[in-house]
Amino acid sequence: MAEPRNLRLRNLTPRKLLFIDHYIVLQNATQAAIKAGYSAKTARVTGPTLLAEPAVKQRIAEKMAEIAKKNALDADWVIKRLMAIADTTIDDLVVKTEDGLRLKTEQEIDRFKLLAVEHFSNDDQGKSKSQRIRLADKSKALKMLGDYLGKQFIANDTGFDPEASEDGLSRLPELIAIYSKK
Repeated sequence: MAEPRNLRLRNLTPRKLLFIDHYIVLQNATQAAIKAGYSAKTARVTGPTLLAEPAVKQRIAEKMAEIAKKNALDADWVIKRLMAIADTTIDDLVVKTEDGLRLKTEQEIDRFKLLAVEHFSNDDQGKSKSQRIRLADKSKALKMLGDYLGKQFIANDTGFDPEASEDGLSRLPELIAIYSKK
């Protein structure tokens, strides 16, 4: 018989609760274990071991759900932002002028497109002034979208199996189109 929920949670020591809090912020079991006071020498084993404990997993899931609810985060919120990163090109951020290129103003740029800007800097080198823009990693955003949508479509019995395809992203446009219609 399964142990009642509150009994399992009572088995969480203060150090395990600290590990949970650090893990939620860091998303790294080894670093969370060290921050919670576990030995740095054994943290590579301790962190994943703690994550495998049912009570720890349950508490992390509960806290993540609380955070998501409090901040109105859901799958649609994440997907819209990942799609913005994947779709943004430099043309969405700059405009050609007689003098060359200029960065569009904040009012000229779709707010979701701004999410794709990972780094921006002004380089002032004597007479020449330049601006540098680095966009977020599109392939990472696409992989995250593919992973999420693939799992959702497997769960919804759509016949999509990311393991069956040599290129797991090959059906991504199709999946996004299907998801967008929901």
